[in-house]
This record gives sequence, C-alpha cells and structure tokens, in this order.
Amino acid sequence: MITTAIASVLIIKLSQLIVDEIFVTKRNSILIIVLLMIVVFVIKGLAQYYQSYLTKSIGQNILRDFHIQMYKHLIFADLEFLQKFSSGKIVSSFTNDIMLMCNSISSCISTARYFFSVVFLTGYMFIFLDPFLSLIAVTVFLIAIYITQKLGYLIHEYTYSNQEIFSNYISKLDETFRGIKVVKSYLAEDYEILMAKEKIQEISKSFSKIAKISALISPAMELLNGIAIGCIIWYGGSLGIRGQITPGELIGFISAFAAAYRPLVSLLSLNANFQEGLSAAKRIFKILDTKPKIINKNDDVVVNSKTSNKIDFVNVSLSLNDRSILHNINFSLLDGETVALVGKSGSGKTSIANLMMRFYDPSTGSIKLNNQELNDIPIQLLREKITLVTQETMLFNASIVENIAYSCTNATIEQVIDAAKKSLAHEFIMNMPHGYNTTIGPQGSELSGGQKQRISIARALLKNSPILILDEATTALDQNTESAIYESIKKYRKDKINIIITYRIHTINFDKIITLKNGSIV
Repeated sequence: MITTAIASVLIIKLSQLIVDEIFVTKRNSILIIVLLMIVVFVIKGLAQYYQSYLTKSIGQNILRDFHIQMYKHLIFADLEFLQKFSSGKIVSSFTNDIMLMCNSISSCISTARYFFSVVFLTGYMFIFLDPFLSLIAVTVFLIAIYITQKLGYLIHEYTYSNQEIFSNYISKLDETFRGIKVVKSYLAEDYEILMAKEKIQEISKSFSKIAKISALISPAMELLNGIAIGCIIWYGGSLGIRGQITPGELIGFISAFAAAYRPLVSLLSLNANFQEGLSAAKRIFKILDTKPKIINKNDDVVVNSKTSNKIDFVNVSLSLNDRSILHNINFSLLDGETVALVGKSGSGKTSIANLMMRFYDPSTGSIKLNNQELNDIPIQLLREKITLVTQETMLFNASIVENIAYSCTNATIEQVIDAAKKSLAHEFIMNMPHGYNTTIGPQGSELSGGQKQRISIARALLKNSPILILDEATTALDQNTESAIYESIKKYRKDKINIIITYRIHTINFDKIITLKNGSIV
C-alpha cells in the first residue's frame, strides 16, 4: 500500500519535471525522465497486483472463519434460543449477513491503500508546492468527509431495517415450501404469491431508499471537485502570471489534487459499504453474543458408572416464557422397565422428555440419573446415555444406511441391518431400488410417513443407549405394526429403560403408566 502511494507521488513529480523540461528549461533530458516513469509504473503495477491478491485472500479467510464460528455457535445453542429463530432467519444470517459483512471488510481492506495515497499526496502538496493551494484542497476534503458521514448514517439506519425485512422474507419462503402440501390442498397458491409479492415490494422499496442516498455521494463529490479545480486554476494561474510558480508546478499541483481526490472519494464512498457491513455485523453479533443457558457446570466431574440405571424426578416444575408447563412431578424409573407417558396434547409429556435430554433445566426440583444431578453430568455424556426419537422425523438427503448409521458412524452394515430388522424396516428397505444404498431425498421425501418413522427408530436402536424415549414416534404406523415394534423393543431392550410417549396404551403391556393432565401427574 505504501509502495503504491509513493509511486503515485513519484509519477506526479516526474510529470512536473517533464513539463518544465519541455516548456521552461528546454533541456533534452526528457528520455531519462520517461524511462524513470516507466520503471515507477511497473513497480506500482506489481505492488497493486500483490495488494489485490492479499486483500481478496484476507476477505475469503474472514468469510470462512465467520461461517465456521456461526455454525459452531448455533449447533451448540440452546433449544429455547433456536426456537426463537425460524430456519429462514438463520439461513439469512449465514447467506446475507455474513456475506455483506465480509464484503464490507474486504472492501475496507482493499480501499485502505487509498489512505496512504491521500496522506502522501497531501503531504507532497503542502511541503513541495504552494501552502495556500494546499489549504483549498484540504478544505474540500473536509467538506467531502462531512457530507459522506451524514449520508452514511442514513444508509446504516436503512440497511439494518432492510436486512430485517429480507430475513422475514426468507423465513416466509422457508415456511411456505415446508408446508407446500397444505398450500396446494387449500388452493392457497394465489394467496401465497400475493404475500410474497408484498414482502418483495417492501424489500425493493427499502433497497431504493438506500440506492437514492448512495447515489447522492457521487454527484456531490463531482461538484466539489469542479469547484476545487476551478479555485486552484484561478489562484494558481494568477501565481503563474506573476512568475511565482512554474507551469510544471501548477500542472503538478492539479495532478496531485486529482490523484488525491480520486482515492479520497473512493475512501468516502466506502463509508456506504461500511455502514451496510456494520448493520450486518450487529445482527451477527446479536446471535454470537447470546450465551447458552444449558452449560456444563464442571467438565471434570466424575460420572457414576453403574451398570444399572435409575432416573428420579423429584418435585420437578418447569416454566418457559412465563408459562407454567409442569408442576411438582415425581417418579422413578429403573432398568428393565418399559414405561408409558400418556395424556392429552399439551399435558407436558414432551416437556418431560426435553428435561431428560437437558434441552431445558427444571425451574424447581431436581432430576437425577443414578443419584447424580443431571446438570452435574457433562451434556455429551448425558446424551450418550439417552436417545430421543420424536414425532417429527428428521432424515437427511443421503442413503438409508447413512441415515441409520448417523447415530453410530463406525457401525458395520450388519449392525445397521440388525437395527432395521428390529424396527421392522428391513423388508421395505430391501424392496427399494438400491436397498440400503437408496438415497431417500431431502428430509426423506421418497419415503412414506411410516417408513420414515421406522428408519428413525432403527437409528435409535443402533445407538443402543441405556435409556430410550419414543415421543409419539409411531403415530404414522398402523396399530399392528406399532405393537410389533414395541414388542421388539421390549424383547431386545429388556434390561434397559424404555419410555413410550403415546396415546394408544392398549398396543402393549407396560410396566408402568404415568398419566399427565395440565402439567401434573394424576
């Protein structure tokens, strides 16, 4: 950057010498000056190449690091925190906000070279040329800075608002296509198009406001440039007439001013880009600065390694967002028990599963595993001991074997097949085009609801953890298949704790039935 700035000053000085050599002293040493100028241009070009490569590399490294940091932060974030953000808003932060911020940083680094050019050229004007002419230049520079600062503040405000609008649009888009069956079933395509059009128009209006303000910068700078050049020619010309400066010095000053003004305008125009990046950074750090509530108290804690397992809920209550969900829950579970949690929707069954997984901590009371408080057990070790299968099946756009082995990546194909047989999935898998190597599409779109649930249960059985929770994980299955799967679980997991959250308790003989009503055990 400094090399480029020095080269710019040398080019102007050499231009001044050429003019004076031709029109004033009329000496014949112009060839040497021209050769020197060519050398300076070569050096400047090489410096600019290295500078451009370096700044782009830095920008890409920043982009990479922020993507990794954001992903790590969100993947370990609390469930309560993640549920406040739609997947669309998270995608918007990854795609739009990070990209906008990193582009702004790259532009700042890239344009920073102009700072040295402005400093060196302004210093050259003051030291080697006329001080009064230099004051004219500096005054124009200060006015330009003031104008862009005021416009930049407006850009910052509008950009932050625009990013919020864009984030809401992405959320709506995600929501619409996740529920596309509902949209089509209710012939709501035209309604969704209308809603999308309104949001797109809102984004367009917001972008137009930013564009109008940004567009003011260029004509304002051109007007100032014209006024400054006019003043310099008028005053400098009068000095030349009186013989106080040479033609080369006047040309040199005008060249120096123009050479300094162009990078200054680039620096000031960068303010608009910087304000956009600042708005994006605010949204990003709003996420990154949120600390998880569910944390390990002590990673060095010694975990009770009993061969048998026991779960105790002792006077457990839970409130979320000022809403009471569970009240004074007490029960114990032992190895070898298959237990049913039953109750109407909203009675608190899933909340008990969430507490056992430590997605939340109880508001009062305690939950113990082998007489050890759950929040004293490192989260990773706790979740190795407990497996949860929910009603909302989550499958990946990968093969069946990869989906089942997600819970145990070093499992053999024989172990995967064994888990599939236990969940009654093996037969339909073998009827698929490529068997276990069949790719099942995004979120398992190639499978029926019942097939998805059997794959999810197979994944849980492969993990073979001491505690298994099925949270209405068989709702898409017929009664006979559901009963067969539960019997299989009782048979192959007879020495472990199995918790079945269901509303069809007649399908299996349970060791215990815990009934919930309005957040309490009845």
